[in-house]
Amino acid sequence: PYNYLIGLKQKVDPIYLELKYKNIERLAAKRNAALQSRVLVRSEDDYVNGVLSNKNGALGIKLRLKGDWTDHLNSNKWSFRIKTKDNKVFLGMKKFSLQSPGTRNYIWEYLYHDLLRKEGLPSLRYEFRPLFLNGKNLGIYALEEHFDKILLESNKFREGPILKLSENKLWDMRRDSRPTYDEFYKTFSTGFKLNYLDKKPILRKNFFLANKLLNDFHTKKLSTSEVFDIELLANYFAIHDLLNAKHALNWHNMR
Repeated sequence: PYNYLIGLKQKVDPIYLELKYKNIERLAAKRNAALQSRVLVRSEDDYVNGVLSNKNGALGIKLRLKGDWTDHLNSNKWSFRIKTKDNKVFLGMKKFSLQSPGTRNYIWEYLYHDLLRKEGLPSLRYEFRPLFLNGKNLGIYALEEHFDKILLESNKFREGPILKLSENKLWDMRRDSRPTYDEFYKTFSTGFKLNYLDKKPILRKNFFLANKLLNDFHTKKLSTSEVFDIELLANYFAIHDLLNAKHALNWHNMR
């Protein structure tokens, strides 16, 4: 009871999202299609325009639905991926997600990133705020930073490529209800913001090097210790074991 009363006294600044009716209709059509196929299939054409604001002001954004499975969409608290316009930042970020806390196991996701940060591993900024959509209070949302240069620098790393294993084939197969037992073996290494990396000679060179290392690890040409910092990797897995953070250990969620 004491903690509950203390919580009532805390003032958290809300986030306000404004969308035109036609754009809400576009998002709703995409959501309905995802609920039917049980998988959200995304593309760059999914983005709609909107305005995001808080006590510090408003700025233009692009927004789309976010998530792979429909747990992000099956209530009135849809998950969103946000990109700011005109190179501006919102709460110090240019790209982030807004989602129901339940999709990330409530407070445990916050603790997970806090532990990563304390162990010197890259972590995302993660916090909770009320969200209002066109004046309607949708309740508390989790705000999760996405993968870009700002993330690296806020973690005191130099700018560099962020890699992942491609999940395109995986979700195509799951959407069509085809067997996916060999999905991991059919994937390959890729990265974020490839067009941007290609314009920077040093980043392009680093990407090709890192990409080859990850692909060689994936195809078992190189061992774990030849590709990764073993001490950091061990800390990473220890944190996952401690918090039972299974979601982040799926190969298509690793970055």
